[in-house]
Amino acid sequence: EAYPYDPAAAAWGMPASAAWVLERADLAAVAEVRRANYAAYAQALADVPGVSRMIPELPDSACPWGFPLLLPDRGRVDYLIRADGVPLFTFGEVLHPTLYEVHRGETRLLEQARRLADGVLGLAVHQDLAAEELARW
Repeated sequence: EAYPYDPAAAAWGMPASAAWVLERADLAAVAEVRRANYAAYAQALADVPGVSRMIPELPDSACPWGFPLLLPDRGRVDYLIRADGVPLFTFGEVLHPTLYEVHRGETRLLEQARRLADGVLGLAVHQDLAAEELARW
């Protein structure tokens, strides 16, 4: 009830455009490049003070979307990193309203969500990034 989703939508199946990509994409190659990019960031950021690598090593079966970092006061530096041309994304800057409703009185969970929203930065690891670009950043 708190999340208005039409269950009938689940029966619609995969959109034709998604099926077309899935049939033609070399997903193993995509995953391999993304994993290599992830590993490059993991190594490069291993000893950077003030930067916490949230998942330093990927599980063998993972195909990452980004390399998550936890930075103190991320909002004061993310725009500088982006201005240097580094593709990145932030996480949860606006918290879902149900977090406040369902967990009213449970301040620990809300504080953790705010900490993540204020501190998580994701570096892109997509397959179109060249190793030279990662090294430059």
